[in-house]
Amino acid sequence: MSSRPAPAAPKSTSRGRLIDAAVRLMVKRDSIDITLGEIAAEAGLNGALVKYHFGSKDKLFLAVLFSIVLPGLESLERLLRADMPAKRKMEIHINALIAALWKHPFLNRLLRYVTLPPDRPEAREVSETFTRPYLQYQRGIFEEGVGNGEFKRADPLLFYMILSGISESLLDLRPTLRQVYGIDEITPELCAWYSRSVVALIANGILAERDPALMIPDTSFSKIL
Repeated sequence: MSSRPAPAAPKSTSRGRLIDAAVRLMVKRDSIDITLGEIAAEAGLNGALVKYHFGSKDKLFLAVLFSIVLPGLESLERLLRADMPAKRKMEIHINALIAALWKHPFLNRLLRYVTLPPDRPEAREVSETFTRPYLQYQRGIFEEGVGNGEFKRADPLLFYMILSGISESLLDLRPTLRQVYGIDEITPELCAWYSRSVVALIANGILAERDPALMIPDTSFSKIL
């Protein structure tokens, strides 16, 4: 098993400033196509510090990925252990996942960059440090709901695949939203509307008994804009 990644660097350190600069550039450009020189310039630091702290662009991008996903992983572990209905845990989890993707629209591209091909060292480190625990915690919430009768019995892997796909769609469909619907920006309000709809769709698919409180919002798309 890979060793645990280095703890998140304080923002005041040069390592932390480089990670933050990379995130800012990726958000600003909606792209992970950035150079080490651009990252150093954005951080206001000497480019040699990138090599000093990370050794390579791949290792820097791995650190950027972990800076985003590991806090969420810790929150998911706490959520699993929380004293609340599994239905509520799943609702919180879905909302947090979509919010994270909205805040970091480049996240899935960065994840693919770091983990492909799957036999590279960075891919194995992501699997051991993030992906496996993430699936374990998500499965734990799902199986808790099945065990106490809140959820229907289903394959947790299928749930993971469906949730991942539907959560990414809001950002993946931006070209269509812009060209067909004239929606140039995914606003916080639109993201929240979509998140509530996803919760309702998934919850009413897995709940043993339909919850009237978890319904697709009747507010139309146009009224959000």
